[in-house]
Amino acid sequence: MKKNLQEFIASGILELYVLGDTSDEEDAEVLIMSSKFPAEIAHEIMEISMALEYFSLENAVEPSARLRENLFSKFFHQGNAADKSAPQSRKYPRPASEIPRLTHFSKIEDYTDWFDPEDLITPADFKGARIKLLGQTAEMTTMLICATAIEGEVHHEHYERLLVIEGSCDVIVENKVFSFHKGDFIDIPLHKWHDVVITSAMPCKAILQRIPV
Repeated sequence: MKKNLQEFIASGILELYVLGDTSDEEDAEVLIMSSKFPAEIAHEIMEISMALEYFSLENAVEPSARLRENLFSKFFHQGNAADKSAPQSRKYPRPASEIPRLTHFSKIEDYTDWFDPEDLITPADFKGARIKLLGQTAEMTTMLICATAIEGEVHHEHYERLLVIEGSCDVIVENKVFSFHKGDFIDIPLHKWHDVVITSAMPCKAILQRIPV
């Protein structure tokens, strides 16, 4: 079974799936493998999504001041003309350099300027993990993660911290179980294998920060 899983991962289908370039038959294959190996497939999708986000940031082209001003002006007028009863996406997210570092005193409202309510919506049959990059600086990377399963891992090169927004989970570190719910802060220790088990009926959603050692 593990050999079949590795062959599936090596096939490149998951990369196409993340890019939205799979056929209906390939989508069905991803769903089948996700039902057999939920944690492993969720982990691969998360890693692929992060790699694509990093690539986009590294290769992004900074627009000129004049072009940026024209675009902002255009978006502003479009936003004013839009239907106010419809959900509105945030037009001007604050810069990544202003994202607060997660601590025991962090609150959910400290981070709502960097994501929209729509980012928390998942389909009824959602399985696996979905990740959205909120900001990246030399000091840390901040993401929004929605997950029903997360594969265990160990960190040697970065600290990992989370703030639960919705749902609940258990973090298991060296056979010790720690339970977390909405508003709780999670500090993953370095050099220790840990598993994350989603305990809520809904996907667990959290702010995730990775800080280089």
